[in-house]
Amino acid sequence: MNYIIIWIISAILSIAILYLVIKTAIDNSTMAKNIQAIKQVLEQGNSKFDDEEAPLSVLNSDKYIVCPSCGEKIDDGTLVCLRCNLLFSDK
Repeated sequence: MNYIIIWIISAILSIAILYLVIKTAIDNSTMAKNIQAIKQVLEQGNSKFDDEEAPLSVLNSDKYIVCPSCGEKIDDGTLVCLRCNLLFSDK
């Protein structure tokens, strides 16, 4: 009788451990995909400032710029977009 109880407890414990291992593998896979997607977005956003000057369509006469990543209006002297955290060069 004791062997049956030990077997049931070990089976339940094994299933729980297997569930956690599979869940962790799936979560890590999704996390890796999300990190790669974020990296690509950041690289695309920063590549717009590789030139010496910002494009004329980004500059406006009202002393603000439009973030090329998210479209937020930003004061001319600001170095970081407050909405998407895109880092501007200090040119």
